[in-house]
Amino acid sequence: MGRVASRQRGVTRRELLGAAAAASLASSAWEPARAEALAQARDWDVIVLGGGFCGVTAARECTKAGLRTLIVEARGRLGGRTFTSEFDRTLTELGGTWVHWFQPHVWAEIQRYGLALVETPGATAPRMTVRRANGDLSELDLLEHGDGIARAIASYMGASREMFPRPHRPFDTGLPEKSDRVTAAEPLERIADPLHRDLLDGFFATCVANLPREGAWVDLVRWYALSGHDFTNMNDASARYRLRDGTKALLDAMLADGKTPVRLGAPVSSVEQKAERVGVTLRNADELSARVVISTLPLNVLRDVSWSPALDARKLELSAQRHAGQSTKVHVLIEGEHNLMCLAPGESPLNWLFTDEVGHGRTHLVGLGPSAERLNVAETAQVASAVRRMLPNAKVLKSFGYDWNADPYSRGTWCVLRPGQFRSLPALQAPAGRVLFASADWANGWRGFIDGAIEQGLAAAREARARLA
Repeated sequence: MGRVASRQRGVTRRELLGAAAAASLASSAWEPARAEALAQARDWDVIVLGGGFCGVTAARECTKAGLRTLIVEARGRLGGRTFTSEFDRTLTELGGTWVHWFQPHVWAEIQRYGLALVETPGATAPRMTVRRANGDLSELDLLEHGDGIARAIASYMGASREMFPRPHRPFDTGLPEKSDRVTAAEPLERIADPLHRDLLDGFFATCVANLPREGAWVDLVRWYALSGHDFTNMNDASARYRLRDGTKALLDAMLADGKTPVRLGAPVSSVEQKAERVGVTLRNADELSARVVISTLPLNVLRDVSWSPALDARKLELSAQRHAGQSTKVHVLIEGEHNLMCLAPGESPLNWLFTDEVGHGRTHLVGLGPSAERLNVAETAQVASAVRRMLPNAKVLKSFGYDWNADPYSRGTWCVLRPGQFRSLPALQAPAGRVLFASADWANGWRGFIDGAIEQGLAAAREARARLA
């Protein structure tokens, strides 16, 4: 992992998380006093570790099935790696953001609760600025160059339909395992046009949430297959549509529907399986007990909890390796009104910079870079310098970001698997006795997305209900 940006300014992790909790928007659906009173009970049918979308989904389904269920969340807020806050007096997503009807699980929830979407204008900007590997800037009219870019993407993806004919069932063909060790950087070599190669390098660095050589090519092919083997759909599903009232609006609706008690600020120290129960010990020494535990802890933090009996060796090995996702995300306000999209190759401090909102003579941009090593999102001067690499005349007014790599309860951003990790998905998904494991990090479909979190939460709740029937 890269250097922790907050530490460069003398801020501890405790202070970082405290600031995050203060900045997040309170859930109108969660009733703190009532929930806190209920949550003081010690014995439960199901304890869900983690209050992100995966955990809230699993808890809702278990509670509605009549099981006494508790959510235990380490942070002082719910949402996991989604985080609705405010920037320049508007709702802002510091973590997971975009949704699409190609994502079946989250789309079903959006329809269930009647939530509205808005578009991110930069995702469909008519022109693109590409910072070349040699430092030059190229301006592209996407109406003129769009077909060529799509062909380059298709060439990069290879025989995606043969590899993933049914992408929500990733092991049907056996082909992905054969290419498991290919990095996301290697297929760039077959892109003949240098401009397209620089453009794709930046785009796939953004997707990998790291340098392309750190991510598995098969994970990007899966993403493309989930988007109908089409680049426009892949772009739209990744960065075009977001919830008008923030990801918290969906989380609130699910919490209100499930009415599951929650314990916030309750990091887990150990999980111990006994004959008919599972003991959960919190870091404050409180001891809880359940018939079934659903762990929704991210891959990168599984090894931070003491498990008895010990976790499967492959789970621990992968947690120690970590997945590739360690990107930075930053919100930037600049002077003037612009609808723009910019890309830069993987080694740049920002790989993708595009318009989120425009108004009142200013433009709100979203930027994504490969790591905190290359950009400290807490330092506006660094952010401004990174922005001007793609927009030389930009006047940066302020910026705002959150370092997920410094957050001890995520230790990274969205999951893209490293070369060699794809074949281990079944090991990550496998239960261990009365402990079930669910996370967007090992979803079959939209891994690393809100949709993948909901997929896994539904599957874990289904298994818990079957065991406790």
